[in-house]
Amino acid sequence: MRPVVLSAEKTARSLGIPTHEAALHDAVVELAEALLPRREIEGSLVVAPELALPYGRPDVIVAVVDTRQWARWRMKGVDPCTAPLPLATALSLARLGGSSSIARLVDPASMQTERSRIRRALATLEKHGWVERESEMFKLRLSPGAAVRSITGIEAKLSNWRKAVRQVQSWENYVDSAWLAFPIPYLPNVPRVQALRRFGLIGVRDGGATIARRPRSRRANGFHQALTEQFLYRRWLAEKRL
Repeated sequence: MRPVVLSAEKTARSLGIPTHEAALHDAVVELAEALLPRREIEGSLVVAPELALPYGRPDVIVAVVDTRQWARWRMKGVDPCTAPLPLATALSLARLGGSSSIARLVDPASMQTERSRIRRALATLEKHGWVERESEMFKLRLSPGAAVRSITGIEAKLSNWRKAVRQVQSWENYVDSAWLAFPIPYLPNVPRVQALRRFGLIGVRDGGATIARRPRSRRANGFHQALTEQFLYRRWLAEKRL
């Protein structure tokens, strides 16, 4: 599967990556499809360097995406939505069959302030093209979280496994699996303790990368997957609009 590689965001960090560390990133991208936890899923292989997530920025994100859905969203004028409450509200709408009134979205015992928050969330979704309003009903125009089928994240470092682990811990809940990549000579320095076995290990030498250990299988929950999907969609949409 030939990957669709999205350009890195022009941030101070992405512009300041040391040359040797950037070479690690390039080598990891060559392994992209092999790093996915569920490779049998059909879709486009999308690679996004330096994707900014709410609490971290993985060096590389690899995902299987049904980009046809993204293309339909773009044609319908659906904008990315990364605001937590509106996105959670959209997922609640989806669980209710894709259409609901505010009364069904809010517990009758809830305070008026909670109803106001839901109204603001729905107004944001309407502004971004996610919902249509018909009288008292709000109808979803897309299936949030359905475009991204499988997703993994990689943190690449020349050394300092402790710093790499701290960085992965800030974003690992947003992906289905997480990897650490180091030069092969450094790998013996990474402890083989049980607590770190949830991360996969990649060794890099002379521009080539090999899998040293696969991560434990896990899966991002619905909200986190949908949020990562929206950050990826925003990056993809920005490139399509260039």
